[in-house]
Order: sequence, then C-alpha cells, then structure tokens
Amino acid sequence: MGWFARSFALVAVAGLWIVGIMPVAAASNTETHFGDTWAHDDQPVAAGQVNRTWMWGPSAEGAPLSESYAQSPNNQREVQYFDKTRMEITHPNGDASSIWYVTNGLLAKELITGQMQTGDNTFETRQPARINVAGDAGDPNGPTYATFNALMNAGATPNGWTIIQTVNRSGNIGSDQNLGSFGVTAVDVGSPTKHTVASVFWGFMNSSGTVYQNGNYVASKLFDNPFYATGYPLTEPYWTNVLVGGVQKQVLVQVFERRVLTYTPSNPDGWKVEAGNVGQHYYQWRYGKPALPQSTVSNPSEVQNVASHSNGNVVQDPAPTPATIGSLTFQHATFQYYEVHGSTADELRAGMAQAGPHGSGGAEFAANTSWQFHWSWNQSTSGGVCHPTNVQITYSITIEFPHWALPADAAPGLVDRWTAFTQSLATHEDGHAVRVIQNAGTVADAISAASCANASAAAQAALNSIQQINDQYDIDTNHGATQGAVWP
Repeated sequence: MGWFARSFALVAVAGLWIVGIMPVAAASNTETHFGDTWAHDDQPVAAGQVNRTWMWGPSAEGAPLSESYAQSPNNQREVQYFDKTRMEITHPNGDASSIWYVTNGLLAKELITGQMQTGDNTFETRQPARINVAGDAGDPNGPTYATFNALMNAGATPNGWTIIQTVNRSGNIGSDQNLGSFGVTAVDVGSPTKHTVASVFWGFMNSSGTVYQNGNYVASKLFDNPFYATGYPLTEPYWTNVLVGGVQKQVLVQVFERRVLTYTPSNPDGWKVEAGNVGQHYYQWRYGKPALPQSTVSNPSEVQNVASHSNGNVVQDPAPTPATIGSLTFQHATFQYYEVHGSTADELRAGMAQAGPHGSGGAEFAANTSWQFHWSWNQSTSGGVCHPTNVQITYSITIEFPHWALPADAAPGLVDRWTAFTQSLATHEDGHAVRVIQNAGTVADAISAASCANASAAAQAALNSIQQINDQYDIDTNHGATQGAVWP
C-alpha cells in the first residue's frame, strides 16, 4: 500500500493581529529580470488579487541554470524553469527594457519535434516526447507530444468554422458534432505556420486584467505581444478526453511553439483556459528527472508576505523559514519535523505510521499542512448598521514532516528513495501552502463585506472555501501520489 501525503487541517482563530514582514534575500541581476517577468502576470494570482490561470507557475523551479547555447557568452545562457515554461536570457548585453530580453523557450516545439535547440541554427536530435500534454501524467489514453508530431502538417481549419475535430493518443483524427455546442471557432491570425488559433485561446492571448508592474497592481494587457508567451501555433486545436485528477474530462488542446494551451469548459471562470505544464515536461525530457525543484528565488524584490489587499491588510506571520529537503528549497510554510527511525523501507513506513500525523478515523499520513488565521477590525456605523473597517488579517502555515536520522546500516539505495519521496512529499505540501497564500485575501474581503455581527461567520465561510480548494487539490493529485509522494 502506498504512503501518501495528507490533506491539511484548517484552524480559524479570531484574535490579536500581529504584523510580520519576511526579509527577501538579495537576488542576482538575472534573477531580478526573471522575477519581474514572473511577477507581471503571476504575482496578482499569488497575492489573490485576481482569479485566473498561472502563466508561469506559483514559483520558480530551483535556482537559475546555465545551459549550452552557441550564441550566448561563453556558449552558455542563463535559464529559469517554471511549471509552465522556461525563461531565458540569451543576450545579457542586449536591451533590458525590451519584452524580448527575457524570452520563454520554444519548449513545446522541441518536445513535439524531438529537436533540442542548442543554438540559433543548431539542434540535438532526440525522440519526440511521449509525455502527456494535458491531464494526469499516468493517463494511458491521453495524447502525448509525440501524438501531435504527425499533425503539424495537417491543413488549417477554415476561418470561422466551429471546431469539432477530435484526436486520440494514437493521433487518429475524428469529429463530433456535439462539440459544436461549446461555440469555439477557428481564427486565422496570419501565422507563418499556416495554422489557425482557437477563438478561446486567441481571446486569452489578447486579454487584459490585473498585472504587477513597477511595484503596483494595475490594469493592463497580460502580454504586450499576443505571441510572446505562446509563440505561433504548431497544430490545429483538437478536442480530446483526458483524466484530470482521475476524472474524465473533455478538453480542447492546441500546441504552440512555446506553450500548450488547454480549454476545459467544465472549469470555473478564470481557469477554463490554462497553460500546460510544459516546463515540467521539458525538464523531464531533457534531464530524465521526474520532478523540478521548488523554490521562490525568482520573486521580485518588491514582493513580501504583506499583501495590501483592497479590503484590508493580509500578512503571513511568522514569516516561513526556508526548508531544504534533499536538493530542493521550500519557502511558503514553516516545517515542523517528527523523527523516523529505521534501516529498511518497512521500518521507515512503520515509523511514519507511529509518529506521523493521523486523520479522522485513525488514517495515517506522512505529512500534514495546517494553518491558523487571526483577524481584527475597527467599527464604523452607517445608516444604523455597524460595518468592519481597517480589517487586519494575519495567518501562519505549518507543515508537519518526517525527518529520518540516517543510520550506518541503511539498506542500499534507501537514501536515494527517501530523498526522492520526501522531495515529492514536500512539493505536494507546498502546493497546499501556496493555495492558502493565494486565497488568504478572500478572508479580508468576506469580513469587509459583512456587518459587524456577521463578520466572524463570513470569515469562517471564506476559510471553508479555502479548505474546499485544498480538498480538490488532494483529489486532483491523489494526496500527492501523482506528484511522486508515495512510499512503497
């Protein structure tokens, strides 16, 4: 039986408000450029200022790396991996004010063609990636990047036609008239690749919303150039059936040079169009590693864990202390460790069962994320009704996590297995913490919108919604199993 991460407990406490600010480590010039690029679209999502899909991901995946590239200084360019993509600075002496100073790689093109780019006109030939483009990684029926390789030369759907084309894992094309009910049409955008773009994707690529720039949240275009994030389309859009958190869903998929975009009609608003996890997939394909390091090193220097929310001040306090698990660093929560002893896999399993967190009904888990919220407010009476003002929210996040005191007689290979397991386990728990951080501002919103008499109940309802979001995350990841957090 596998050993899984546990969904977390939630504790809401009304009480004293304490201000705390997390010091931000100094970043290199490269990290600053990457961080500012990330912040433009994704800092508003992370801060709960807007409800929409990630374009890069909740955080950067480890420290910036140097990768071979013929036209960069010393044949090396600085890159930064994210869930959704890879940022690059190919010409560090170029115009830093240009949107193209930091580019996002042609990763989807490399994955679909098998041609890994090592310079402007040089490539290393590999096989197209047999990695699912969307949905659960273990879905045996979902299309892969290799599936779309043969579809690059398919003719374009006529402009304005409703998209009803389907594709399966084998690359077989079909059609389903029922898909016309979604009203998605083909748009001729004049692409040099001769492919159209699905109307839902073209609308997203040209959309505006809350972005973060020059230290402020402002309304602007998500992308100054609609092709900046995606590149040109490499295929036509196709409907397909994939497993998402173990649930079969109808999803529209289109492969672009830099991204894979998906449209899931059953998703909530803000999340119907999403960017696929191309960064994760590419890293796995290029380096043969199943997961990316988790880190927040790319956060821009202006971003702290004090969020000036439209309806109050929202603070994470105490500030988390960065935790290193194997080779990965996590900075969204405070880790509290319980000791595990043993020299074999079975002994470690027994140790976690004995000392680890337990759920309702005695269920045993390897890790647990919990949090506490505190709130306070002043009062203002208008029209005879008392309303909260100057709402102050402070919250803390704690991850209960196993620590193994390595014995001298550990079984061969056990250390590597434990490292891989705990890194995946921490990645899953960190995902819970990120979801709390993203939605913490909704508690301030709920209080501000309520009367004084109903404010605490409104706050609790907001916390219940945060719980539901994280419960769904557990469902989607099978308590971390799809992320590798399984002890055999």
